[in-house]
Parts: sequence; structure tokens; C-alpha cells
Amino acid sequence: MKKPKFLIQTINSDGTKEDPKLYKVQELIDEKVEDWSMSRRGFLMGASVALGAGILACKTTPIPDVKPDTKTDTNPDIFKDVNPGKNINGKCQWSVLSHTSQVASVSFSPDGKFLASGSWDKTIKLWEIPSGKLLKTFKGDSLNTYSLSFSPDGKLLASCSDNVVKLWKIPSGNLAAALKGHSKPVYSVSFSPDGKLLASGSGDKTVRLWNIQTGELLKTLDNNFNEVTCVSFSRDGKLFASGCNNDTVKIRDIPSGNLLKELKAESYEEIISFSFSPDSTALTACSNKNTIRIWEITSGNLLKELKSKSSANFNLVNFSPDGKLFAACSWDIFKNSIKIWEYPSWKFLTELTGHSDRIYSVSFSPDGNVLASGSGDKTVKLWDIQTGEFGTCLFDPAALEKGQEINLYTVKTIDGQIKLYTSSCGSPIPKGAICTCNCVSGKYNPPSSCSCVGHSPSCSCVGYSSGGGNTYCTCNQVCTCVPVK
Repeated sequence: MKKPKFLIQTINSDGTKEDPKLYKVQELIDEKVEDWSMSRRGFLMGASVALGAGILACKTTPIPDVKPDTKTDTNPDIFKDVNPGKNINGKCQWSVLSHTSQVASVSFSPDGKFLASGSWDKTIKLWEIPSGKLLKTFKGDSLNTYSLSFSPDGKLLASCSDNVVKLWKIPSGNLAAALKGHSKPVYSVSFSPDGKLLASGSGDKTVRLWNIQTGELLKTLDNNFNEVTCVSFSRDGKLFASGCNNDTVKIRDIPSGNLLKELKAESYEEIISFSFSPDSTALTACSNKNTIRIWEITSGNLLKELKSKSSANFNLVNFSPDGKLFAACSWDIFKNSIKIWEYPSWKFLTELTGHSDRIYSVSFSPDGNVLASGSGDKTVKLWDIQTGEFGTCLFDPAALEKGQEINLYTVKTIDGQIKLYTSSCGSPIPKGAICTCNCVSGKYNPPSSCSCVGHSPSCSCVGYSSGGGNTYCTCNQVCTCVPVK
């Protein structure tokens, strides 16, 4: 008996339709897929990559019209979407959420002590690293947050949602300035490496360069007929790239803003994301035709081209700070993952899976040891690149759905770091771990029994035995459950 197949057609929110595509039925699909047919004609979702002080944000595009190809291609520059390396699964309990809507942007601070996440829930959250503790929630954006970028000194965080670019003080979260001038929503922001300039790309088809010290608008660069959804400075601060949403990336001189080079994909191809190499000599970009390209900037020559042979679509590319790793996010209706290669050998190393929706943003920590990812599944995940292990899902109790409970506990690692973890209520916690209720009431199951250490206001801890002889601890207010050894 032949395995069945099904035909899927993308129908955009404005009523337009894409060509149907044929897919094989997967016997086990444990990932919930939502809004996979998103189109810029209907609504917009920011896809961003962050590294150091710079951040790049890009709009989503319709599912590209590429049919699955089963033919074998011996070209070494063509790879199949099959994982020959290590797979790291980063699934957490479904109720462990970082935000109440899609996470559009994540960005590490230059010193690696903080991670910022921006969401369609109109909030920006500041997390402590490596513990994963939520420090602050910034409220003030009137629309969905598309892009975030830390200043090189880590004292400011730039965000964009509507026509205004906002600058927030770190770590207080107070609003430092609002840069006004764009006539349509701003989709991307990026600080220059020296921290003197901020670039913003907008739906009004312009790039604006701002003086951070004075808030003055220095230059307005016209992008002709296309919205600007990606902006980024090179690491040496001498070049600036803008584009996406069409087949061209424009390379400009800094500070003059003069156009130096145009890097082009194929006609009718749409570049979704790009990233400068750490040495500022090359630029890599992915398109809606399942293709990754690397150009030499000075000559404009195409150095390498990678094509996916499956139905997976690439929507994000990024280099690690030292330039030794290259990450690309891919998605289709079956799987959302982050693939990591060794650079420049292009040896495939690993695939990070676990997000149940499209990944919109990734950010390497300054030391390159940790990768953060933000997704449409409302989660922010941390991956330990150095050890090749999944770290944790960042959790905000305020994002819990009504009636849901989560067990929070902290663990001190071998190197003395304190990290926050989550697990199902009633599940055992590791020996020596400290279970923290912190306003999340529920039943907890430590190894033996527990005592409740009171804070203000007072709290109580009740121990009792259930059917299996397990000892549970119920925290009714703010308290800490400590396993008794």
C-alpha cells in the first residue's frame, strides 16, 4: 500500500493564493503549527538576528514556491536538509512561556549579563544571564515589537514597533528618548559599533541615521521602491547594509552614506535576512527560494551558494562573534530548527530542535557559548553551544494561562553559576536543588520532605502523603521550599 500524500495551498489573509505543494504524511507530528502561511500582504512578523551591538530584523514572506526534490545532487555546495551531526532537542513543558504572544526579537547585552526579548504582546523583557531570571518588563510600545539592539556600552536598548524608535535605559527600563521621523512602522534597528549612530529601517522605504548623543536625524537614505526590513552595521563600523523584502542588499559607506555596492540574488527572489562576517569582508544572506549565499563585499563576487533540497525554508542567518560558527534557522510545516555549521569549512555540526512554531530571532552571547532563540510559540530558549546541550526555557509566571502551575527550581552548577529551571508541578527536583514558588502556587515533590522559609508577607508550607507515599509541599504565598537531606 502506498503511503498517502496531501496537497497544501497557502491562502494569504488578503485572499490571494499560492501554488499548491505536495507533502508526504508524517506519522508522528507532535508540534503544533500556527500561522505557517503568514504573508507580508496580511500581517507582519519581525525575524531578527542579534550579535554584539548590532541587530538585524526582517519581515516574514509567503511560503516560497519550491517543490520537494528527491533527486540526488553531488555538488558539495548543495546540501539535503538531513542532519548528519548531533541533534539537540530543547522541548519544555507546553505551559512554560516567556511571553503571551510571538517573540519577534532577542538580543544579548555586550557584557553577556542580560538578554532582552521583544514580543507581539507589546512588552520587552530583560532577563538575567545565566540564571534566566526575569528582571524587568518594559511596557510602552503601542504595537508589536519587531527589533531590539543594545548599545555597545550596554546602557541603552533600542526598540521599534510603530513609527517611533525608542531608547530604554538599562537596567532600569526607563524611557531615555523617542526618535520620531518615520512615516510608517519601523522594522529594524541597529547601533554602530562605536555607539555614536543608530540606524532604523522602515516601511516608508527609507533608512534613517540618528546621532545617539543628541537624538538628531543625520541622514535619510531612500531605498527607492522597497520597504526596508533589514539594517546592520559591519563589525568594523565602516560599512552599512540595508534591504530585504526584494532581491538586493545595498552596501553603503559610513559615515557618508554613499552607495558602494549592490549584492543581488536571482530575479523574483526575496532576501529575508543577512549578516556581516565578523571580519567585515563577506556578507551572507538567505532567500525565499531555500538558498543561502555568501558574497565577498569588495568585489561583489559570489563565494558560495547553499540550497536546501527539502521543503524547509531558511529565514535567518548569523555568525558567532569569533566567526567560527554559522547559524541558520529553517522551517516548514513539520519542523522548526536552528542549523549550525563550522565556518569557513561548512562542516555541519548540529541541529537545534524543540520550537513548535517558526523561529523569528537568534542571538549569540558575546563569548559565543550560548545561543538564544525566540519563536512564534511564545518562548525564549537558551542553548549551550560550548557543551552541545540544551539550556532552559525562560519563564515568566505572568505568561501562565489561567489555571496552570509550574514548578520553579534553581541549581548551582559546577562552576558556581545559579540557573533557574522549570518542571511540572508534582515532579521530582534534582538533589540539592532549591524549589522556588515565587507567586506560583502549587504542589511540589522534593526528594523527601520540605521546610518553608518565610518571607514578607508570611507564608506556610504543608507536608502530606498521597497514594504513592510521596511527600508533597504546598506553598500558598511567596516562599522557598528547601529539600531536607
